[in-house]
Amino acid sequence: MDENQQPSIRDEATVVPVDTAAYLRTRGWREVDRKDLLYAVWVNSFAAGDFEILLPLDRGFRDYTLRTAELLSTLELAEGRSQLEILRDISTTFADVIRIRAQHEASKDGSLSLQGGVSLVENARELLLAAACSTVSKRSYFPTRKPDAALHYVEKLRMGQTERGSYVMTVQSPVPPTLQGALFPDEDLPESAEPFERQVTKTLMRAIAALREAADESAATGDIRPFQEAVPLGVSANLCDALVGLQEGTDSEWLEVGMSWAPARHMTASTIQSRVRLPREVSPVLQEAGRIFKQVAPLEEITLQGFVTDLHREDSRTGTITVSAVVGDRFRKVRVDLDAGDYDRAISAHRERLPITCEGDLVREGKGYALKNPRSFCIQREED
Repeated sequence: MDENQQPSIRDEATVVPVDTAAYLRTRGWREVDRKDLLYAVWVNSFAAGDFEILLPLDRGFRDYTLRTAELLSTLELAEGRSQLEILRDISTTFADVIRIRAQHEASKDGSLSLQGGVSLVENARELLLAAACSTVSKRSYFPTRKPDAALHYVEKLRMGQTERGSYVMTVQSPVPPTLQGALFPDEDLPESAEPFERQVTKTLMRAIAALREAADESAATGDIRPFQEAVPLGVSANLCDALVGLQEGTDSEWLEVGMSWAPARHMTASTIQSRVRLPREVSPVLQEAGRIFKQVAPLEEITLQGFVTDLHREDSRTGTITVSAVVGDRFRKVRVDLDAGDYDRAISAHRERLPITCEGDLVREGKGYALKNPRSFCIQREED
């Protein structure tokens, strides 16, 4: 083969008609004729001349592979790109593509250690899961239980082909296309009205950019507040841990996260960065921020078990008790505000020296703890 000849596709049957049609539309091609569900004719003009493409609409046709091969050859000539590049873009027309690039001296040949590859895949999933969780709710830490919408989102992610240039892992995030003639244009809709998949990828890039700025500022000032102020932008302990895991797992000198927005879905937020680079030296800062976030974040939906050690009531409707219970690895005093009925039961538990259980969200308050949203208060009697 001539060394200047571009590589071509050997399995044209993998080309999907609907993906190809969307690709042509986003590249300026115009459909000028259509024969039922048999074929469509598309035209466009380039520096190399005027071109016409016959797009078969049914992969069951016996000559589908032949017609698709002709289509790819025409696109190769018209666009001046290889068929492999064109096919890659066709296959991701309906997907935002996340590129995670790990730069390391040993990865310059495009390879990565097996253990580094395992770490890359695991932490890439955690990175997207963290962004999905923050899309559902902006919080500093998401412990074991994750929102169902976030879990369903990561189930739909696809690994793409790795790319050369250090070591590049690609993740495809499917997204619905923008449909013309909608009642309201995208520009008039709030971001929350966009598909959840696009909200997640926006959150991801916005959060990583904010994290990068927070790391620089916190390193210079020794203050955690830049990270706390970035939580509404999607920063969380989970995001910090995933990025640290990517950096340390691949032993990279720097890590880069880039985004190619799906051509079929109009991108309205042009202020969001499409590429953010994190040098190795920010990892300790991210690690410490994540540790602090976990330390002060509420533990949701826990069951507190202990003994009532103090009671206080100023009116007949509510009361406050102190419970001695194990938190972490030691006994702590936890304040719980109860309604009148549960407070009366707490009096009985204290008088009879019986343990109690109560569900709620455990939060730090100064040097102590409090159980918020208490529910299911119960005295643990011996017969129970």
